[in-house]
Formats: sequence, C-alpha cells, structure tokens
Amino acid sequence: MFARIAASPSKTLLALLCAYMGATFAHSWDEKVWLTMSAWQALFILLLLGTVLSRRGKPDGPRERTQRALNQGNYSASATLAFPETIRSSPSRGAAPFRRIWQASVLRLIFLVAMVIVSACWRFESALPDPTPLPPGVEYRGVIVREPVRRAAKFRLTLGNVTAGGRSLGAMTVSVRNAFEVREGDTVAWRCLVFADNDQPGFCAADGSVKVVGHGFHPLLAMRAKLRATVRAFLPEPEASLLLGLLVGDRGGLPEALILDFRATGTSHVLAVSGYNVVLVADAMVILFALAGLARRHAALVVVLCIVGFAGLAGADPPVTRAALMGSAGLIAAALGRRYHAPNGLLLAAVLMLIWNPLVLRNDIGFRLSFAAVVGLSAFGRAFGERMTFIPIDGVRSALGETLGATFATIPIMLHDFGSLAFSSPMTNVMIAPLVPFATAVGAVAVTLSMVFAPLGLVPATATGAALRLMRSIVSWWAAALPATPLQIGTAAAFALYVPIGLLWLLLRKKEKI
Repeated sequence: MFARIAASPSKTLLALLCAYMGATFAHSWDEKVWLTMSAWQALFILLLLGTVLSRRGKPDGPRERTQRALNQGNYSASATLAFPETIRSSPSRGAAPFRRIWQASVLRLIFLVAMVIVSACWRFESALPDPTPLPPGVEYRGVIVREPVRRAAKFRLTLGNVTAGGRSLGAMTVSVRNAFEVREGDTVAWRCLVFADNDQPGFCAADGSVKVVGHGFHPLLAMRAKLRATVRAFLPEPEASLLLGLLVGDRGGLPEALILDFRATGTSHVLAVSGYNVVLVADAMVILFALAGLARRHAALVVVLCIVGFAGLAGADPPVTRAALMGSAGLIAAALGRRYHAPNGLLLAAVLMLIWNPLVLRNDIGFRLSFAAVVGLSAFGRAFGERMTFIPIDGVRSALGETLGATFATIPIMLHDFGSLAFSSPMTNVMIAPLVPFATAVGAVAVTLSMVFAPLGLVPATATGAALRLMRSIVSWWAAALPATPLQIGTAAAFALYVPIGLLWLLLRKKEKI
C-alpha cells in the first residue's frame, strides 16, 4: 500500500493532506502546548534532512526494469514481452539495488508524512492564545467588519484586527447596550466587563463606554454597504435581508423570530454563502470574458481573482472560503491542463484554511458544517436523487438529492452543537430547494440591473420578492407545524452516529459497482 501511494503523485498529495488534517484534528482536542517552538523546529529540521537523504535514488519504472534484466541476460526479448510480470517476481542479481531504491521511496513518504504532522502541530501551537490574563480595565480596539446587529436594547458589533495590551486577538464579537452611530470600517475602543464561556469564544459584553476612535475606508466593506442599500431600495424587509443572506451571507437585518424558524427547520445553511454562489460568479465571469474574446488561460486567472474578491465581499466565512478555494483550484488546474481531483481539492481547501487559522476546526461550527455538507453531497447526492423517481424533472431530482445528502451528513454536528433535531428538515429542504437557486440567480440579476439603472431591475426584483416570500412562508409554517425537538448529544455520540452513515455510504457504493 505504501509503495502504491509513494509511486503516485496524487496519492502522495492526498496522504500528506490527510496527515495535516489528522494532526490538527488530534491537537484541537488538547489545546495545550506539547513542545516548545525550538523543539518543533529541531524535529522539523531532522525530518527534512531525512527526506533529503532518502531522495538519493529514484525507483525504476517497468521499462527500466525490463531493460536492466535484458542487459544482464536473464530474459529473452520475446519472454519479456509475453510475461513482463516475471521480471518483477523472479530473483536476479540486480534485484537488491532495486529493492533498496523502492524502500527509499517508501522511506521518503514516511519522512514527508512525519514532517507534515510536525508542521501541523507546530502551526497549531503557534496560534494558541497567550494564557497570561490581560490586566483588568485594559482597552480593546478593533475594526467593525459587519453591519451592527440590533436586538431590542442591545446590538452586537463584529470586529476584526482586535488588539489589547499590545497583543493581537484576531476577531471578536462585542455586545453593547448603548446605541451610537457607527458604520462598517470604523475603529472603535471599549472595555470588556464579562467574557463568555468556552462555547462562545471571542465574545464580551462591553461596559457601555464604546467609542469611535477612527474612520477608515475599506473597499470591500464599502461595496457591501452599497449592495445593502441597493437591495433595500427595491425589496422590503425581511425579504431584503433574506436576499442579502443568499447573495453574500449578510443576514444581520433578519428578525430574530425568522432566524429561529430557519434553525428549527434545519435550513439555516441557505442563509450562508456556499459553493452555488461561487459557481454563479464563476459562470458569469467566464461568459463575460468569452464574449470579450479573452484567452482561456488568462480568463481563468482573472476569474480566480474575481472569486477571491467575492469571498472577501461575502465576509470570508468558512463556507465561502472553502468554495472559493475549491473553485480556484479547479480553474487553475484547467488553465494548466491538469486533471482536477475533487477529494484532493476539498482537502487542500481545508488544509489551507487550517494553516491560516488552525483554531477554526474546533471553534467555528461553520467550518465543520461546510465540509460535512460537501462530503454528504458527494457521497449521497446522486444516490438519493436516483431514488426520487416520483419527481419527473431530472434537474430538480438531482438538486433535491444533493440537498438531502448534505443535510443527512450534518445531522450529528447539528445535534452536538445546536442540541435540537429538526424532523421537518427533509420536507422543508425539499420544498425550498428549487426556490433558493432561483431567488439567488434572479436576485443577482436584479441587483446588477438596478445598479446600472434602477427601473431595469423592477421585473427581476418582483420575481425575487415573490420567491423569497414563498420561501419564508414555507419555513415559518413548518417551524410552527413541526417544531424542533431538543436533543443534545456529546462528542462520542456524534462520532458514533457517523458509523451508520459511513456504512450506508459503503452499501450504496457497493450497489453502484454491481
């Protein structure tokens, strides 16, 4: 097995990506420092040296082995052509050097895997926060990266680039009681009174002294504000905020009751930007550049830049970041004339996100839900769709199968993190599945036309509003008719639930081969 992996570049890459993921996953359950930074560096250098030394030889292919055997006079040319397997199985005087070379390639793979594991642990520990507590009353500063969400007498600020006491603290959510004029891009200062527990890291309740200390212009934040104003000009609330959620994941203006309805029906994923949005952007850009006569390779690179820009516009949340990385990898592979392998692309996206922020695996449910949904879609989407013979339209049947597959794979995570089981989720997802892509695509057209000339967007805006109202009615009706059942499970139970899910996948795969 190790020889086959070492002989295949794609399998070697897959093994290295799995090693990085596995090491980060294992370390995330023990967020403590295992070794000092100097110890990790020394281990990495030793393994790197072992990897370099193990590359002294290169394993011969079948042609080289055949030629070597012929040169030694052990086989005739006709026998070699008729029975090439005898060259590999029969002993010869030149077999020992080849065996040593083969062992060197496997040894190199082992060194590479060990080096990746050390790198993952090293990176994880470098991202751990400083355990030394900050002095009481220290001032925090950060940049507002999302529109403030107002809830009754309170509103929440989502901030990035947070610093305090000379430390960089990353992102933080602040709950504020006093209302004041603030917009995206502003730098604010505050002092924390109460920190949340470990279930909600990076959250604090401010003491009421939040103040604006600087104004800044951020192009992506300005584009989000422009988009928000355009949508709210042709759609009323809550449909406007619902469309913003579908387009760029901006659901700050949604009523709390509607958010709870989506959660109770297991349809919260439609309010997060996903791969469909990235595909929509990529397809639109490809068509535009094709009409402009741009070369395919140059167009692919420009589309990658557009996808990256869209991910930033959507807030760079884990689902859209994952989709953007996978889409960019596919476009780059196509531009270079290479074959794109979806599992490698998925793991590559996960590893790149973990290199950027190793703590996202345990601290961000969006990361876990996004990757579980993609795996479920790939594993069960086609199988579920083929069994929906009662639906006459192939496209609708395929979309519903993929939706149910993604929902099915995320049930253990939903039970573990949200503590509720939405029995209405399958029916609700099936009913709104055709509405989501329609509202997203037509809504994007309405926004584009409205930015050019407002009256042009009236017709698609009317159709979008009707689809969004129907979607909202379906979700609210199912949430009232069949409320979610409270059911909290632990980590061990969540892992145990994936055992029958995996067995079902194996059974369906076996039937497909038959």
